[in-house]
Amino acid sequence: MAEGESPDSPPEKGASTLFLLAGVVYLVGQPWGMVGIRHSYPALFHLTLAGWKLVAVALGFYCASRFVGGDPLGLRRRPTWPAVRPVFGAYVLALPLLVVLSMRFRADQAQSLVRDLSEGDGTFRAAVFLMAVVVTPFFEELVFRGLLQGGLRRYLPPAGAVVVSSLLFALVHPAAVLVPILMLALLLGWAFERTKSVWVPIGVHFLHNGVAFALVLWGAR
Repeated sequence: MAEGESPDSPPEKGASTLFLLAGVVYLVGQPWGMVGIRHSYPALFHLTLAGWKLVAVALGFYCASRFVGGDPLGLRRRPTWPAVRPVFGAYVLALPLLVVLSMRFRADQAQSLVRDLSEGDGTFRAAVFLMAVVVTPFFEELVFRGLLQGGLRRYLPPAGAVVVSSLLFALVHPAAVLVPILMLALLLGWAFERTKSVWVPIGVHFLHNGVAFALVLWGAR
């Protein structure tokens, strides 16, 4: 068994399937053909994008279980509290720095989002919450931790898989938030390696996006 590979991990030949699924799921979840309605119908845009991402997540979960041996995403694994506790503890400790860095490097976009939420109605706010807080953690953790990092750890030691997948995760986000996003990604990658279950980084990501949404909503009051 290769270093960093769990008993439920698929053999190395399954890595190419995981990489392919990561690319397909990521592409399916993009707002193809919807850019034109982003400003004209913002609530519809976010709801439609959430729907696309949910389709991509369902596709990824199904194909990973169907075409890759074992339990590569750790969907059936139930991490114990002693394994999970350090992850959430580390996140709580890192949260103030993540917030400060995000606001520092993304001040213009944060102000724009505050303005949009303050001017938008309840439907728009609910659509943004659904897409950003609920759906996006499932989508991004499936792609970058479950599939991409899961494939990389069949060729690299655990730390290498975490670093490479975290760098790629940071690079698909705006350059202005590269530092805080990379910090968050490293934490999420470590959470996946520690627990061997994608549910844990999904939970941390959900919590982080929820905190960010609450702060922006508070600023829109």
